[in-house]
Amino acid sequence: MVSHISSCRKQPSFFVVVQLMIIASFFTFYYFVYMPMQRSVVLQVQQGHLQQQKNLLTTTLSKIVRCDHLNTCLSSIGQDGIWEQDWDFAEKYGQFPLPMVIPSGRMTRIRHEQFRPSHDAPYPWPTSWKWINTQPHCNSNMQYMSPEVLCQLLEDFNIDRIAFYGDSLTASHYTSFVNKLGSQYVQLSAESIFNSTLMCNSTNQQGQRLIPLFHKRDEGGQAFPNSNRTKYQIDEEMTYFLTKSTKPALGIFNIGAHYHNFTWYKEDMQIMLRSLTQINRTQDLYFFRTTAPGHPRCNPRNPKTFNWTRGTRDTPLSSLKELDLTRQNFDWERCGDYNRYTRESIREYSWNGTLMNMHVLDIYNMTALRQDGHGAVNGDCLHYSLPGPIDWWNHLLATYLHELRNALKSMEVVKCRPGV
Repeated sequence: MVSHISSCRKQPSFFVVVQLMIIASFFTFYYFVYMPMQRSVVLQVQQGHLQQQKNLLTTTLSKIVRCDHLNTCLSSIGQDGIWEQDWDFAEKYGQFPLPMVIPSGRMTRIRHEQFRPSHDAPYPWPTSWKWINTQPHCNSNMQYMSPEVLCQLLEDFNIDRIAFYGDSLTASHYTSFVNKLGSQYVQLSAESIFNSTLMCNSTNQQGQRLIPLFHKRDEGGQAFPNSNRTKYQIDEEMTYFLTKSTKPALGIFNIGAHYHNFTWYKEDMQIMLRSLTQINRTQDLYFFRTTAPGHPRCNPRNPKTFNWTRGTRDTPLSSLKELDLTRQNFDWERCGDYNRYTRESIREYSWNGTLMNMHVLDIYNMTALRQDGHGAVNGDCLHYSLPGPIDWWNHLLATYLHELRNALKSMEVVKCRPGV
């Protein structure tokens, strides 16, 4: 029976076989010849587009001139100079307008308010030192930050708000900033001293420009060498402050003083730069403030027996060669390495077009010379008394903005790439 059924099957005709062979040949050609050719063409087109985009980016970057090519002072402001005592400067620019926007803490206030002027120190000694630039090929004079100077610079750059984001030294930077401007121009928020408003008289518009000011402490690093590590992040509150308006913001960032592990510093520095890149605020103007070390064995050694009525008579160091960072366990000797790595990283982000609005506010040299001026409350030789050396971070910021504005105007361009 099986044999009978098998013999009764129809054999495929010659034409059917040919058709099947043609169909098989077609699919073979389609999948093994045509499709690979198409993929190759598409890949070549994509590579061509990528190359065009790369060429366009390279061309665009080449057209954006480096800031330090516009003004050679920008890459060296504050790095070469000397501290010169000047009591006229102390009177005109060295003191905070009263009442202070943010008063000193209770213990600092009790001690420093004991100071009484004398013939050799009519004002507190640390406020009498003026920075004199000595870098070659740079005739720029320091701009002393005042409400008039700052408000004009903010208007020229169309800055809409200002943020400080960093550690406890950044808090001191912000405190100096608002106190230098004075209570006539800065109004604190009812919720926090770290939220305030700068009131600027506009030269181009009627009325006042209200510039929100904001400080937030980041949580990165370690308080002490044996403390647990906390990773850095730019949090939601800071991100919102930067992005709440399309108008440009001025941001001042810092990490460093509370890091005791170079690998962790590198990781958090990259987190900062990647975060700012992802926020994608090309219209903003950012600064990274470098980190300066403290001074071991700073005066007063014994605050309880110190003559606060007379005050200090310490002088700044004359050279960084005199800076002695031995006999301290805060890893202050690492600050130079941190700053160098930061410059290299910012330069890389700037030159490849990833983040082209981060400048460096290099306060290291001028601040490292200021062995005087530490309040030394509870033996603190990292932070400084206010008013004092930290005020010069704001003078340096005003000077950098002044030089940058003039350089952009002279070349008739609206943007330049930080040379770092």
